[in-house]
Amino acid sequence: MFESLFTYYGRYSASFQSAPNRSIAAFLRRPASYYRPDERFAMFARNPLLFDLGGDPNRDPGDEAYIRGFILGLESVFSLVMVAEHFDESLVLLRRLLAWEPEDLTYVRLNARSQASRARLAGDLPDKARGWNWLDTRLYRHFNASLWAKLQALGPRCVRRELGLLRQANRRLASDCFGATGAGPPPALQASQIQDKELRPWQPGGVSILGYELPRNLSMPPSLAASCLRFITPEVPYSRRLLLKAAMRSRAQRRNKASLEMG
Repeated sequence: MFESLFTYYGRYSASFQSAPNRSIAAFLRRPASYYRPDERFAMFARNPLLFDLGGDPNRDPGDEAYIRGFILGLESVFSLVMVAEHFDESLVLLRRLLAWEPEDLTYVRLNARSQASRARLAGDLPDKARGWNWLDTRLYRHFNASLWAKLQALGPRCVRRELGLLRQANRRLASDCFGATGAGPPPALQASQIQDKELRPWQPGGVSILGYELPRNLSMPPSLAASCLRFITPEVPYSRRLLLKAAMRSRAQRRNKASLEMG
């Protein structure tokens, strides 16, 4: 995950920009030399998972009391912590927790980078990334183990059946929205290949983020087309629509309240 963050936010984080040639290898060789804890985007440069969850990313390595207490606090708040690396398995547990149908959990993978935009950490760099982000490493190891313990409690046969139901629902989604006949949607597109500007994902500098467009030769009811569009709309325009919808609802509620008071 840290490699992905470095790629996405390399142009924004002063810590990342301080590394020679904006190189993740150079940064990880001497992270303390380049890290600027007071910069605006410091949250991306060290223990970003813990930061997002409200923790202090700059705790000294080995502060066991802090990380143990933090994990206990998370467990008291969250019934389930999902792991992106094991997304389908996480959805199995979510479905049982919420008593949802498989169709409620279907998805299309968004924000994936093109293969050319990915860099594989080699040699000792993965260990250095884990050491620099030691708090995130502890979070991942704990909740990954917790996830698999819960799956083990369900039993392998049950998990296989649940995964089959989820993937079958995803195949139906791919067929309905894309006319796909395989296990999932067709290959994702480069942003330049997507004609609808609203469906083009954000492109950070030097990185190609892939997206989708609905086939123009596929006939479907308007309600299904609207649903399919929601699955492939990138987060920026999707969030914009949600905010606009919330603002319109708020204005309508204020007008109704004013009308009642006048009446």
